[in-house]
Amino acid sequence: MKDRENRLVKAGVAGSTAEAAQMLNFLSRHEIAACAEAGSLKVYEGNSPSGQAILVAEEDASRAEELLRGFTPIRTYAFRRVLRH
Repeated sequence: MKDRENRLVKAGVAGSTAEAAQMLNFLSRHEIAACAEAGSLKVYEGNSPSGQAILVAEEDASRAEELLRGFTPIRTYAFRRVLRH
């Protein structure tokens, strides 16, 4: 077992909980462990209007960032503005 401290760093940002799940699954398929960190509103509303940070181990950050640059999640919007005509 390696004796090292794993430090998590931000590799990307998801716009919603559903988008974060897609990004985490995508990274997992490329053998990169990741987790999502959201703002405090997620606790109360089930989503975070400010998005969710996608966190990976520091040593996986550059590869994860490169993979996420080429990934487009299916967009979901839990917070829609009402358009007035």
